[in-house]
Amino acid sequence: MTEERLEIEEARGLGRYLRYLGCPEDREGDLIQDARLALLEARSKDREVRDRRAFLRTCVRNGLIDLGRGARPESLPDAELIARRDRRFDEIAGDDMAAGFVGQVRDCLGLLDERERLLLRHRYWERVKEAQSAAELGVSVSAVKKILARARARMRACLERKTR
Repeated sequence: MTEERLEIEEARGLGRYLRYLGCPEDREGDLIQDARLALLEARSKDREVRDRRAFLRTCVRNGLIDLGRGARPESLPDAELIARRDRRFDEIAGDDMAAGFVGQVRDCLGLLDERERLLLRHRYWERVKEAQSAAELGVSVSAVKKILARARARMRACLERKTR
């Protein structure tokens, strides 16, 4: 894997990790860049970094904790919650920073029909209100809620089968 490709994959993995920890989207890129700078600094001081991923994760986690000590700490998770989420991320993600889990999610999304995928995308990626989704599909809000509930149940069942 080229250095550039490695950095792209690391950034994706660190982004997933930070979102799981509760990092605000607008701070994610800054924390990742700070971690990369810390890695370069460690290398420039001839310090060996044996586990690059662990080093970067530690840097972004500590950066997020530091953010929580600054302005607007109420909008950020506290250090204890971050530690609990970090341990849970380890259980879920494994060594590939959740890339395998993301692949499993994609596989399960492929099993849903187009309307279910559209509603999940609206709800979780685009943050579209249920009423707007209902109007776009020409169904009632209660129908949207039922479709979303069914889609989530199907996704959950699929992921449970894949992770056993």
